[in-house]
Amino acid sequence: MKKEKNIPVLILCGGYGKRLYYKKKSQKCLVKIRNKEFIFYIIDEFYKQKFNNFIFLTGYKSAVVKNIISQQYNKKIIKKFSNDGIKNIGVLGAINKALNYVDKDFILVNGDSILRTNYNKIIEKYYKSKSKALITVSKNRNGNDKNNILILKNKILKYSKENIKTFNPNYIDWGFYIFNKQLLQKFKYSLNNFEELINTLIKKDELSHYKTRSEYIQINTKENLMYAKKKINKNFKNKEVFFDRDGVLNKTILSNESPRSPRRIDEFKLYKSVLKIKDLREDYKIFIISNQPDIGRKLMKISHLNQMNNKINKLNLFDEIVYCYHKDDFSCKCRKPKNGMILYLEKKYN
Repeated sequence: MKKEKNIPVLILCGGYGKRLYYKKKSQKCLVKIRNKEFIFYIIDEFYKQKFNNFIFLTGYKSAVVKNIISQQYNKKIIKKFSNDGIKNIGVLGAINKALNYVDKDFILVNGDSILRTNYNKIIEKYYKSKSKALITVSKNRNGNDKNNILILKNKILKYSKENIKTFNPNYIDWGFYIFNKQLLQKFKYSLNNFEELINTLIKKDELSHYKTRSEYIQINTKENLMYAKKKINKNFKNKEVFFDRDGVLNKTILSNESPRSPRRIDEFKLYKSVLKIKDLREDYKIFIISNQPDIGRKLMKISHLNQMNNKINKLNLFDEIVYCYHKDDFSCKCRKPKNGMILYLEKKYN
């Protein structure tokens, strides 16, 4: 069975973050790592795999969460917000309330964790199993969390996050679920919490599972936050592409049988192929770095260069444009082939 088109992703982001060490109460999904809110790492991981329909289940600091996400992703994603209201209604209550925005199947993930894997493979397993609920599990390898699910002979027998001493769990729940809306609606008024829902589905043999060895990062405790910072610093660095400008993005001007940079807006003609750079936007930061010595030679005005920048920026393809204005004989660190402009951008964009 094929994946449902644009299957929505529900992200739980209403918790207090009481177990985080640096604040008594904090919104976990807004914790910054590498000067970027954690929730953005989750969204970006889905977005690069072609998911763009998100429903944010908010509670504590809901207005702040909504404002920050809306500003960062103004038009990039389809987004809705489902707020607990004045009273914390728990995970199951938050899910039931958000079902109003769901048509059929949906993904549910925690706002304090990222599973870095191929999400479409999980969806494929969900549909092949012909079940209406799926939980993603793994062997516990980082040691910061305890196993909470028992699987024997490829069958789930028990799930519990609190009473693990009453059985011998051998897997850990990795916080990535797929549910069918109609299935959950059957239990809307009969179950009290999320753990009860999972165990009910186990008893009714309506819960399939997907085993993964993929990397899992979460920030629910002090130890896990420290681990997450190390992992993100190592594995989530921005990927960058640097373009020269003249002769690459725009046509040069032939003068005295030699090419030169355009000096006025009427001379500035972009190649049509520049629009293909749009295909890189999902995975890369994209910059222009260009020597413009005609500024230093006083052969071109800054105002004319700014007009060219405006024409480029209207394409919404580049994160920043950086120039070196110095003449050829000027001893600077920014003029290509020196790497000053690249080092400046790498430092600025972390």
